[in-house]
Amino acid sequence: PTFINFGRPEPNQDLAVVIWAGTRGRWQQSPENIYPNNEICVTGRIESHERTPLIEAVRAEQIRIK
Repeated sequence: PTFINFGRPEPNQDLAVVIWAGTRGRWQQSPENIYPNNEICVTGRIESHERTPLIEAVRAEQIRIK
């Protein structure tokens, strides 16, 4: 999976976005090449994973570069 962490470094991040391997093909480029050094906006349901807020991104449209 690809994780995008917000706030503090892992394992103490304030929020994480995960893109599972099965959905990575929905991105035209690999997410790790698109989003670094960009301010982004993520939409989706916030859930908890190991006490960390987590958004699962299943479509590229959920993540916008500001």
